[in-house]
Amino acid sequence: MDSGLKSTHIGVQPLPFFSFNLFYERAMSLDIMNKTRRQTPRLPFEKIKDSVLSKQYDLSLVFCGKTLSRKLNKKWRGKDKVANVLSFPLGERAGEIFVDLGEAKREAALMGISLTDRTLVLFIHGLYHLAGYAHGSTMEGREELTLRKFSI
Repeated sequence: MDSGLKSTHIGVQPLPFFSFNLFYERAMSLDIMNKTRRQTPRLPFEKIKDSVLSKQYDLSLVFCGKTLSRKLNKKWRGKDKVANVLSFPLGERAGEIFVDLGEAKREAALMGISLTDRTLVLFIHGLYHLAGYAHGSTMEGREELTLRKFSI
């Protein structure tokens, strides 16, 4: 039975490791999972990830609904409400971003912008949190530069 959930893997498979190669660099990946019945916006997620975090960063991007968003926000941030985007570092070069598509759609309608544009803003925001930035003018400036670079 088809659950309606989609999962997509985008990335480069790691090269075999040769111990004599001192300059070995493993290409990391971007895994995208859609846990909703909504269609995900088409954006150059991997290029944006590489631009903000680097090609050596392993990222999972999960599109979720309000139940999972609220559950994660309550468990990890102590806030019993839906979050539009959540970022979780998993290591020095690995992390996970959750985007609530329903909340993104609601916010896009209130702002008079497309779901794709709102998703772009939320994804970039999550990336900068994984890069170590906290809310403030420095983070906002970097986000603005990245938005200009990747606006579609």
